[in-house]
Amino acid sequence: MKPYVVPLYGGGIHGLDFIGTGTLIHYRDRHLMISCEHCFNKGGQHQLLVGTKEPFPINRDVLVSQPSGLEADNSVDFGVVALELSEVNRMQENSMFMPGFMMERNSELDCIDDYSVFGFPAHDNHVDCAELRLTANLIQIPLEKAKKFRNDLTKKRPSWYIPLAFDPQKIASTWKWDFKIPDPEGLSGGPIIRHLPGSYVTMAGMVFKHYNHRRRKALLGLRSSAILSQLDHWWPKIVSTAKD
Repeated sequence: MKPYVVPLYGGGIHGLDFIGTGTLIHYRDRHLMISCEHCFNKGGQHQLLVGTKEPFPINRDVLVSQPSGLEADNSVDFGVVALELSEVNRMQENSMFMPGFMMERNSELDCIDDYSVFGFPAHDNHVDCAELRLTANLIQIPLEKAKKFRNDLTKKRPSWYIPLAFDPQKIASTWKWDFKIPDPEGLSGGPIIRHLPGSYVTMAGMVFKHYNHRRRKALLGLRSSAILSQLDHWWPKIVSTAKD
């Protein structure tokens, strides 16, 4: 099955750097790419290069979470760009779009604690300027909810966030093969997938932050319900920026 993600590159010290993961969704008859504000908004610039079979730039402004209504207290790290038909066609060669009906509207499924995160770890995705080559190494990591995780964000808006336990040593001990769990840098913007009985999945949220404290090792995600609320809030602007 094709993934719902693409690697993102942007301007950096060396001209072009890997910056994170973009998640592809199809919502209200529009093809969208969502990610974190800190991936989309590099120094105030919204110039992106999308790593597909034939990489292509997105040089127009994207909608990001500073400022807006939902995240007036700067507690949401989110951005979205409406895609043009030519961009959609290129992305669909190697990726697919998550249908909006598969994005969770509430947290009633939290009794099912079987997740995985998709994304492109930074240590394994880079720009080879000499060879004019971009790497696109995708990883899927199975995770469980961090039930005891608490911070200012989750205390203030518990319905907005979903924390996942991310202790590389504990994760590796449960795997049946020898594989080093990568640093999660680069997974920002990647989808949090909930695995339901059978082969069904839903999108529970999107990764935006990593905590690596001694007693608090976790990835924090913005729930799909909060994402959909923000998309609805922005919808007139999203529609006005889309050409198809």
